[in-house]
Amino acid sequence: MSDFEHQIVTIVLDKGLLALVVLLAGYKLNQALEGLKSRLSREQEFARTVNTAVVDLTKKLAAGSHLITWIAWSATQDDDALERDDFIAYDRDMRALLSDLVGLQVALAAVSRTRWDVLSPFAQRIYALDEEMGKARDLHKTGDTWKIAQARLILRDCYFRAIAFDEQLNETAIGLLETTNVQTPER
Repeated sequence: MSDFEHQIVTIVLDKGLLALVVLLAGYKLNQALEGLKSRLSREQEFARTVNTAVVDLTKKLAAGSHLITWIAWSATQDDDALERDDFIAYDRDMRALLSDLVGLQVALAAVSRTRWDVLSPFAQRIYALDEEMGKARDLHKTGDTWKIAQARLILRDCYFRAIAFDEQLNETAIGLLETTNVQTPER
């Protein structure tokens, strides 16, 4: 084999080995990138699931607070516009809401116990406010002037506690949401 042929064989082997190394490195890099993309996708999906659970529970907590605020607001007014039917509607709506509230707490605890730990006290506060609302209802339905006055005091307190509750819930829930690092086009 001549010197020229030897150089050509060496170059071909050199370039062939280099191409093989580049091909293998590209394959390994592609595998690593696909694994990274898969992991990021799972993490983003988990963050979306957690966020959904936080938002769903927050909405239900806010709905409970709104029910309390709506009926208790009347006690902040000079006239006693509160009627028996208002309490009946409140009880019906709150009964449905409380069962949903329990389910949403369980759903959040299943995906993030730490976020459940933060939002669970808000549910306890709704339960406590609802209990106070029941006391006010029972006093109000007696028709006794003194007991109606006591019911109005309880309702006023519930009203202001529910207003503060909403503000605290909003701030807390916003702090619990995770970013998903998904870039969306700006409009």
